[in-house]
Amino acid sequence: MNKEENMEREMDDSFLDKRFKENPFLVPDNYFDNLEEQILAVSKLPAQKTAESFKAPEGYFEDMNAKILSQIAISGASAQNNFEVPDQYFEDLSTKILEKTKKPATAKVIKFSFVKYAAAAVLLIATTLGTYLYQTTNKNVSDKLANIPEQEIVDYLKFYTDPNDVSFIIESTDDFSFLEDNIDKQIVN
Repeated sequence: MNKEENMEREMDDSFLDKRFKENPFLVPDNYFDNLEEQILAVSKLPAQKTAESFKAPEGYFEDMNAKILSQIAISGASAQNNFEVPDQYFEDLSTKILEKTKKPATAKVIKFSFVKYAAAAVLLIATTLGTYLYQTTNKNVSDKLANIPEQEIVDYLKFYTDPNDVSFIIESTDDFSFLEDNIDKQIVN
């Protein structure tokens, strides 16, 4: 695509605000010259990085092994007595369990006798409504077809059918006498 085609395709920027007309990817003058000082000022870090700021305290690694082992010893000493069983625990266990199971359960049973009648009523209403809607849709189509006068059907068939459809119409019609009279009239004419 050449430059002229590109110029034609560019959008008119007259509707844009002044600040949106400028190139957003331009970097201000001398931006990278003092960037480090600006970042350090914002983050409030010291300007010079020293090796001392990343050093561990003296004797940190020498005493580490002793500190870890002493913590393990302290936690191990307190955990030794946690798994003791009280005296005669297993002898009294079966009697305690039997006492708890012999108590009768005091569960309350609430009977909703109306729920089964309500469910039956809902099912009855649903089936009745479904049957009614099914019958009315089928009845409506049959009634509409029954209300069309025979002469109108004959006129429609005369206008929209061709001679090849006559055999099909005769096969699917019960009253042949009416059709035979009309066919004879058409053949004579």
